[in-house]
Amino acid sequence: MTKVVFSILLAIVISILPEMTTVSAIEPVNKYFPNQGTLDSTFKTPLSPSEIVAMYPMSAEEEAKIIQVIPQCPVNVDGTWYRAEEITLFNGQQLHFTTDTTGALYAFTDAKAMETFLEAEYGKIYDLPFNGSIQNLRLDQSELFKDWMYSGELMQLAPFIQLSNLASLGWDDCISSAKICSTAPVTLWEYSGFQGNSFTMPADSNHAALTFEGWNDRASSIS
Repeated sequence: MTKVVFSILLAIVISILPEMTTVSAIEPVNKYFPNQGTLDSTFKTPLSPSEIVAMYPMSAEEEAKIIQVIPQCPVNVDGTWYRAEEITLFNGQQLHFTTDTTGALYAFTDAKAMETFLEAEYGKIYDLPFNGSIQNLRLDQSELFKDWMYSGELMQLAPFIQLSNLASLGWDDCISSAKICSTAPVTLWEYSGFQGNSFTMPADSNHAALTFEGWNDRASSIS
């Protein structure tokens, strides 16, 4: 009798074993890695936003077309605080946005003034460690996401890389959140070719919803 019961139990276990051990496949995270060799034009010398503005100046005609996007928070422009909706007072002007150590939003009509502000907040953010070798920084990657809260498709970005045309990579106007690496800031530019407004995210900063700063689905180039 005992053998019969054991045989029955064994048969039941064997019959359900495939169902118990079946594991559904998990979809891998969809990541995008820019081709460092062909897209990084500053492999030896990082460029700050003010240097990029000098290299790629915006024409007066194009600057006059700028329409400011209203953020979800007050913004300090050139030392004066404005309500979020008052950013439209600066339509037709190129602005360079960033955040301080508390996450408050600042904007400057001059990129160099923004960099001076950032250095006062964070130190010499454009100075290279490791004797100036960018190669040594390549393992430290910033992460840009197509959706809020660090979700959706992911782009991993090496420090100081320049991407002048995100449309060619399928990433135009679709960056919604970001985690910035600890060694270098990342600057988003409103238009391709490093044109229009910019938003510099300091090193080691997180931005769970770029709509807060008015930069959701807005970037067309990166430096």
